[in-house]
Amino acid sequence: MIGGGIADTDGSVFTSDKKGSPNYPSIEITTVSRDLALQLHKILVAAGFRVANVRSYRSKLSTADCYKVGLYGKANLSKWVRDIGFGNPVKLEKALNALQQPFKT
Repeated sequence: MIGGGIADTDGSVFTSDKKGSPNYPSIEITTVSRDLALQLHKILVAAGFRVANVRSYRSKLSTADCYKVGLYGKANLSKWVRDIGFGNPVKLEKALNALQQPFKT
């Protein structure tokens, strides 16, 4: 199993207001390595996470493509906190706060 370190360094934890689902929790891990993103996707799926397709994008501030691995929803965030965790206290606090917010999954 992977450790929480990748989310601590290359991940973000946030909520967004989607139509019909306020405070929708998300974890996104970003990397410039397509291979790493695809490996992460495969490992997370095998571990029982519901993982969005890897998507590429290019920031206005960068000349290189980046790849995002997204885990969306309360079930994914709860499973991450329980099974993998965060070593970064700021990200752990964001995750715990997101899980306490009222929202629809």
